[in-house]
Amino acid sequence: MSGYRQRRGLLVPTSLPDDADALDTRLHGERALADVRRHDDLARRTSTLDHRIALDDLAERKRAAARVRRERAQDVSDASELSRLYRKASRAGTRAMLRSQIEASAEIRALRVASVRRWTLRIGVPILGAFAAWSTAGVQLGVARTLGLSASSAGWWAAWAVEPALMTIVVLTIVVRAVLQSSGGHTDGRLTSVEWAALATSVALNLAGGGVSLSGSGVVAGVAHSVGPLGAALTAYLIGVIDGYVSAARPMEGAPTLASLGLAGVLTDPAQVPAQALSDGGTYGQVTPDSCHGNHSGNQGAARSGNVEIVQRAAAGNPEASISELATLTGLSRATVRKYLPPAPPETATPVAPVNGQRPSLVGADT
Repeated sequence: MSGYRQRRGLLVPTSLPDDADALDTRLHGERALADVRRHDDLARRTSTLDHRIALDDLAERKRAAARVRRERAQDVSDASELSRLYRKASRAGTRAMLRSQIEASAEIRALRVASVRRWTLRIGVPILGAFAAWSTAGVQLGVARTLGLSASSAGWWAAWAVEPALMTIVVLTIVVRAVLQSSGGHTDGRLTSVEWAALATSVALNLAGGGVSLSGSGVVAGVAHSVGPLGAALTAYLIGVIDGYVSAARPMEGAPTLASLGLAGVLTDPAQVPAQALSDGGTYGQVTPDSCHGNHSGNQGAARSGNVEIVQRAAAGNPEASISELATLTGLSRATVRKYLPPAPPETATPVAPVNGQRPSLVGADT
């Protein structure tokens, strides 16, 4: 029997057979064996490659599904943010609009003008009192020197009340003028003369108390002694100027009144504001007093109708969203969304012909 040896991947006989037919048969078998091995190797490699491609396809499908989920979650988040912004604009924005309209009304303008006079008196009168306290000692000394009063005498002690009395007259003229002008009244030059006479007396007594001379140092000393009365006189003049501006103001001219704004319903029942903001974006000018004077059940009905409209709008714009997503989108609870969610349309029942004399159940019917 002839032997074989390996050569270039083939089995080559070590000795040739005696006849040509036997050699041809043997070589043909060897070639067939080599072809089978090559086909097997190709099949193995093809199977491995197909497996890797299938795994890559699965990984790509997984990434695509994850991307779709992220995009859907981002859409829900963006819709929720837009809904929150819409609700904020509907409620807070409408309230800000109402506030601006009310603040531009004639009544609020009149209140602001009145507050200018009130705060002018609250600030100006204490400043006037501070300057009067500064000049009290100078006036007392001027009265004592002018009248030759001895220290600790009754007149000397009474001189301390001169400056408070003068400043009381000034404050009285200021308050009287403010009250009369705010009430439609007017004052004339007599009241102004009394005011400035009291201030001039205070200045003169301060100068007398300081022993002012016409020299340079005497003028400086006179100015220092007159700081109190001059400051009081300037404060009184400033209060009078501001009060004149207040009296000349006409807050009712060119400004709408609260009655003309049509806000009586909103001002009567603030509980109606959120329902209006949720339902139509805040058209408060259309709210009537009759619709806002209702009882608590009426307000609950308005809020309930607003919630129904919100849920229905969200469901119509997001038909594939779940109840949790709709709750996040509308800012309502899941129970409220489930309660006001419109019912799904019923599936159409398709009749099926009887089988074996028995009528089967309808396809698509509820079980």
